[in-house]
Amino acid sequence: MKEISTSNYSAQVFAGPIVSIPYVEEFEETVTEKDEKKVRTRRIKRVARFFPETSDIAGAAAVGTKHRGLFKARVFNWQARAKGVFHFDGRPDIERTREGSRISWGQPTASLLLSDPRGLIGSPSLEWRGLQVPLERGSGLPNLARGLHAGLPAIDPTKPQRLEYSLDIGLLGTESLTLVPIAGNETVRLASDWPHPSFGGQFLRASAGNSCPGRTRSGRQRASTPGGS
Repeated sequence: MKEISTSNYSAQVFAGPIVSIPYVEEFEETVTEKDEKKVRTRRIKRVARFFPETSDIAGAAAVGTKHRGLFKARVFNWQARAKGVFHFDGRPDIERTREGSRISWGQPTASLLLSDPRGLIGSPSLEWRGLQVPLERGSGLPNLARGLHAGLPAIDPTKPQRLEYSLDIGLLGTESLTLVPIAGNETVRLASDWPHPSFGGQFLRASAGNSCPGRTRSGRQRASTPGGS
């Protein structure tokens, strides 16, 4: 099975989108140089991460079998649509060195994490507030490079707002598909033509269809409301 996934595409893990907004904290501080006190401006660069308030993922997976010698592995073609909302309450919980310091926000980026981008079918389509935004290779996140990213229109997290997104994606994989819940309230609906699927994780079961072949499974995940980091 390892040889099959190495030569084609492997088990898939998917998460996103995650919104990153770089910001600069600026404030004045008094320093002593050669017994003389001076006031200087200090600037510190950081990045805030934001996660969806709600996320709804609906997809169907066509499952088949691939053979290599005596070995065989299940492979799948997953076609899905994800939509959700980022909620900014106007009070971003961000790291800052000094209370009352000035904050300036940079260009936001949306990141999708994907364990094996070789399995992508065509180009996924990301729509942000009704605007189509082009996706590029690489997640843009430190230590989690695999995936896709897109530049977004300017966002001011200090202004209360709700920003909607939708994503259409097609993905090939081997043996397993893992969807990582990152939203405050996450709903996942999966349909498959495989007659003996196995579901795992911490999702609250909503429904499971029993028609054959294949099954449909729904679940919900609740978490604390995400904010910046």
